[in-house]
Amino acid sequence: MHRLLAQAGMTFLGSANALENLDNLSVPGAMQPLLSNLASPALRERVKDLARNQHQRSDLFQRAPTPLGQPDVLRQVDALRFQALPRAPLSGPVTFRTPIGEIQGPAEVFSPLLERLAEGPATFAELRQLPAFSDALGTLSQSLQMLMWNGDIHPQRPDGLDTSEHVSRLAAWIERNQLKLQIAADCGTAVHRLDDD
Repeated sequence: MHRLLAQAGMTFLGSANALENLDNLSVPGAMQPLLSNLASPALRERVKDLARNQHQRSDLFQRAPTPLGQPDVLRQVDALRFQALPRAPLSGPVTFRTPIGEIQGPAEVFSPLLERLAEGPATFAELRQLPAFSDALGTLSQSLQMLMWNGDIHPQRPDGLDTSEHVSRLAAWIERNQLKLQIAADCGTAVHRLDDD
């Protein structure tokens, strides 16, 4: 697939599954040095699949992507607004069930994030002002990705459009089909209801 898309002028950006972009959390440690020696992105992804015993992929590709400089990247990431979802813990530590086993997310990293998001939505720029992340943007980014993968938080929609009519129709459809979902309208998604065990 990578080869066919490359022939069509598409460039591999990464996985649509946030956790799969974090090699240290999704690939066994013994395999990680091998990955750094592989020059071909397609081969690197294939080795990751084998290491994870993964058979399905959800990849993102783009035609002729234009790399952004670090200030532009930070400006765009700073504008992302995150909110806690109904099942989010109120503080850490957080247990993540990953392809390489359970990983315990430390309270000193996850508690500040979860406690702040329990108060209400916050932008990346606001979250990086927390003392735990003021000098650790990589840790903040990775922690947010892990919480998204875990279903604890979600980025909000950036467009500000009034979607109340669509939300009402979706809510009626969910009710009619007796699905155990609740709508997170600001995120443009729906999540399992709290009573759905």
